[in-house]
Amino acid sequence: MSVQYEEGLLELEGFSHIFLFFLFHRANPSQMLMKLYWGNQAHGIFATRGPHRPNSIGFSLVRLIKREGPVLHLDDVDILDGTPLIDIKPFVERFDIRTGTRQGWQPRSTRRRYISGVYEIM
Repeated sequence: MSVQYEEGLLELEGFSHIFLFFLFHRANPSQMLMKLYWGNQAHGIFATRGPHRPNSIGFSLVRLIKREGPVLHLDDVDILDGTPLIDIKPFVERFDIRTGTRQGWQPRSTRRRYISGVYEIM
C-alpha cells in the first residue's frame, strides 16, 4: 500500500477479514455468456463470479493477518501480484452476512478444498 494511504488504514487491524476491490487488468474482454471450468452449462456473466467482466472490476474477501504501517499481511488472496487495487473495506458481520439467501444455479452445499493455491470443487 502506498504510504499516502497509511492514515486511512488506521484501525483496520481490528478486523479479521477485508474486501479488496481491484481491476482485472489481465483478463480478456467478456462475452455475455460463459461456461465455468467445472461444467458445460452456459451462465450469464452477471450470474457468475468469473474474472472476465465487461467492467473489469473485481473484489475478494481475504483474511487480514496483521498490518505493519502501510503493509498489509493477508491470507486467502486470490488475485495476481501487481493487480491494481482500487479500494479496501472491512468485512462487517452485521452488514455483510445475510440469511435466507438464494444461490441461483449453484448447489447450496458446494464443498471445496484448497490445494497448492487452488480451490478444487469436490
